[in-house]
Amino acid sequence: MPEFGGFGKRGMDPAVLIVIPCFNDGAFLRESVASAQNQDYPGIEIVVVDDGSTDPGTQEVMKRLSEEGVQVLHKRNGHLSSARNHGIASRKTDFVFPLDADDRIESTFIRKGVAILKTKPEVGVVTSHIRTFGNLDELWKPMGGGIENVIGHNNAACGNSLFRRLCWEQVGGYDESMVHGQEDWEFWVNVLKRGWMVEVIPEELFFYRISSKSMAINSKPYFVKNLEYIIRKHREVFQEHIETAILYREQRIQDMDRALDRFRKLRSHPIMRLAYRLGLKKFLNGP
Repeated sequence: MPEFGGFGKRGMDPAVLIVIPCFNDGAFLRESVASAQNQDYPGIEIVVVDDGSTDPGTQEVMKRLSEEGVQVLHKRNGHLSSARNHGIASRKTDFVFPLDADDRIESTFIRKGVAILKTKPEVGVVTSHIRTFGNLDELWKPMGGGIENVIGHNNAACGNSLFRRLCWEQVGGYDESMVHGQEDWEFWVNVLKRGWMVEVIPEELFFYRISSKSMAINSKPYFVKNLEYIIRKHREVFQEHIETAILYREQRIQDMDRALDRFRKLRSHPIMRLAYRLGLKKFLNGP
C-alpha cells in the first residue's frame, strides 16, 4: 500500500499548483492560463514554465503574463517532462495539476478533485471525462482504478489530472529521458504500481485540444519504442500483470476485426456501389 500523506500548513484548504509548460504555444497560452485562474477553489497557485520557447509571439505573451502577475519560469528546452518537473519543484503545494499550454480545465475541477483527495487517502490521482476539441470532437472516459488499468489499457487517467505531490516525490518526478511522448503513461505506471488508485469524476471537466502539433499525434511514430522502454523500466509490474496486457491486446484486435467487417458490409451497400460508379472510388479508398 502507498504511504498516505497529510496536508501542509493550509489545513482545510490544501494548496494546489497548476503548472503550465509552454514551448512555442503562445497562440493558446492565455486560454489555458485563464481556465486556471477561473477555478472556484481558493488555494490555487499558477506557474507557467517557458521551456525554451523560440517563437517571438510566445515570448511576448509570456512577458505580458509576467507583467500581469503570473509567475513565469524560464529554462532551456528539455521537453515536457523536464518542464513539468521544473515547475513542480518550484513550489511545495499538497496537490499538483499539470495543464498543457493549449488545453483548458473547467472551473470546478480542482474543487471537486481536492474534495476527493481529502476524503479518500487511497486515491492518489483524480481525473475526469475529457472533451476533445479543435480537429476532433469526441468524449473520452478514463477508467480510473489501479495498476491493472494502466498496464492493460493505458486508460486509467488523463495525462492532465490532479495528483498528490507525494506521488510525484515517490517516483522521482516525470522521466525526463522520455522526450517523444508516453511520459504520462510511464508516470502513471510508476505511481499506481505503488498502490495508489485513480478516481474519475464522471463529468466533462477537461478539454484537450487536437491539432497538428498535438503530442497524441506526433508521438505515434515513437509509440513502440516508448512502450518497449516502459516495459523494460517496469518489467516486474508487466510480468505480474501479463495476463491483463495480453487479454487487452487481444480484445483490441477483435474490436478492429469487427470494425473492418462493418466497413466491408458498408462498402457492399447499394448506395456505396453507386458512389463507386460515380467516380468516388479514389476518395472512398483514401490516399
